[in-house]
Amino acid sequence: MSSPEFAPQPHPGPVQIWEELARQSKDLFRRGELLRALAVCEAARVFALAHFNQWPTPDDALAAAMVSHFNLADTQARAGWLPEASATLCHAHGSLLAVINDAQAHPGLRQAASRHMHRSLLALAQFQSAHGERREIAQLLRQHGQAISATRAERDHGGEAETTEVPRVLH
Repeated sequence: MSSPEFAPQPHPGPVQIWEELARQSKDLFRRGELLRALAVCEAARVFALAHFNQWPTPDDALAAAMVSHFNLADTQARAGWLPEASATLCHAHGSLLAVINDAQAHPGLRQAASRHMHRSLLALAQFQSAHGERREIAQLLRQHGQAISATRAERDHGGEAETTEVPRVLH
């Protein structure tokens, strides 16, 4: 008979490991230990992407990937690495666009990417507001506005708009 203190502990799954990395990076960020926070943020991002297919749902997998990118960008910006932070946000947004435009992607993944698009656009706009205009972010926001306008024009006029596809940007 084994006592409870010697009972084998279950191995944590990908969700628990990622959550612990995200918690550690948040704690380091709050304490101002930015270089360590950057390393843990990057580890969380890489982990989320490496274990993408092991999450319970496509939405959970995408949420972890997006949160990891946003946390990394926030930490990069706080460290004064604005070009890197901008690139991180643009890469995350571009990844969503690529999934949305990929006809071969699983429908659940495409739907999840569409749901996360609003948060990605908000992150891009907030970054611009806080740190000034960045060419690559302005281009993504402008392209999104054009795609929305074209979709509305098609819907409102019942005809074909000039473009009905969200532009592919970064892959």
